[in-house]
Amino acid sequence: MTTSHETGFDGSYISAVAARLDENRDTVVLEDDDRIYSGKALQDMIDHLDRALWSQGVRPGDRVALIAPITATAIAAR
Repeated sequence: MTTSHETGFDGSYISAVAARLDENRDTVVLEDDDRIYSGKALQDMIDHLDRALWSQGVRPGDRVALIAPITATAIAAR
Protein backbone atom coordinates (compact mmCIF):
# COMPACT_ATOMS: atom_id res chain seq x y z
CA MET A 1 0.00 0.00 0.00
CA THR A 2 1.23 3.48 -0.77
CA THR A 3 0.63 6.58 1.29
CA SER A 4 -0.96 9.80 0.10
CA HIS A 5 2.50 11.38 -0.01
CA GLU A 6 3.86 8.60 -2.24
CA THR A 7 0.97 8.58 -4.70
CA GLY A 8 1.47 12.28 -5.50
CA PHE A 9 -2.08 13.43 -6.27
CA ASP A 10 -0.94 15.93 -8.92
CA GLY A 11 -2.70 19.27 -8.86
CA SER A 12 -4.58 18.67 -5.64
CA TYR A 13 -4.24 20.39 -2.31
CA ILE A 14 -2.88 17.07 -0.99
CA SER A 15 0.03 17.29 -3.44
CA ALA A 16 0.63 20.89 -2.49
CA VAL A 17 0.71 20.13 1.23
CA ALA A 18 2.94 17.06 0.74
CA ALA A 19 5.36 19.08 -1.41
CA ARG A 20 5.52 21.89 1.15
CA LEU A 21 6.15 19.44 4.00
CA ASP A 22 8.87 17.77 1.94
CA GLU A 23 10.50 21.17 1.30
CA ASN A 24 10.41 21.89 5.04
CA ARG A 25 11.42 18.49 6.41
CA ASP A 26 13.63 19.95 9.14
CA THR A 27 11.70 23.18 9.73
CA VAL A 28 9.03 23.64 12.39
CA VAL A 29 5.70 23.63 10.55
CA LEU A 30 3.26 23.10 13.41
CA GLU A 31 3.15 23.42 17.16
CA ASP A 32 0.48 22.33 19.60
CA ASP A 33 0.30 22.14 23.39
CA ASP A 34 2.26 18.88 23.48
CA ARG A 35 4.92 19.11 20.81
CA ILE A 36 6.65 20.93 17.99
CA TYR A 37 6.44 19.22 14.56
CA SER A 38 8.88 19.41 11.68
CA GLY A 39 7.70 18.89 8.12
CA LYS A 40 8.95 15.30 8.28
CA ALA A 41 7.23 14.59 11.61
CA LEU A 42 3.90 15.92 10.35
CA GLN A 43 4.20 13.98 7.08
CA ASP A 44 5.02 10.83 9.07
CA MET A 45 1.87 11.36 11.17
CA ILE A 46 -0.24 11.87 8.04
CA ASP A 47 1.21 8.69 6.51
CA HIS A 48 0.48 6.73 9.71
CA LEU A 49 -3.15 7.90 9.72
CA ASP A 50 -3.39 7.14 6.00
CA ARG A 51 -2.28 3.54 6.60
CA ALA A 52 -4.65 3.16 9.56
CA LEU A 53 -7.65 4.32 7.52
CA TRP A 54 -6.62 2.15 4.57
CA SER A 55 -6.39 -0.90 6.86
CA GLN A 56 -9.98 -0.26 7.94
CA GLY A 57 -11.21 -0.25 4.35
CA VAL A 58 -11.39 3.51 3.83
CA ARG A 59 -10.59 4.40 0.22
CA PRO A 60 -10.21 7.67 -1.72
CA GLY A 61 -13.63 9.25 -2.12
CA ASP A 62 -15.10 7.62 1.00
CA ARG A 63 -16.62 9.90 3.60
CA VAL A 64 -15.55 9.65 7.20
CA ALA A 65 -16.64 11.55 10.28
CA LEU A 66 -14.04 13.48 12.22
CA ILE A 67 -14.66 14.70 15.72
CA ALA A 68 -11.44 16.07 17.06
CA PRO A 69 -10.05 18.96 19.05
CA ILE A 70 -7.61 21.40 17.49
CA THR A 71 -4.43 19.34 17.85
CA ALA A 72 -1.64 18.30 15.52
CA THR A 73 -3.19 14.84 15.15
CA ALA A 74 -6.54 16.35 14.15
CA ILE A 75 -4.83 18.63 11.65
CA ALA A 76 -2.94 15.67 10.17
CA ALA A 77 -6.21 13.73 9.86
CA ARG A 78 -7.85 16.57 7.99
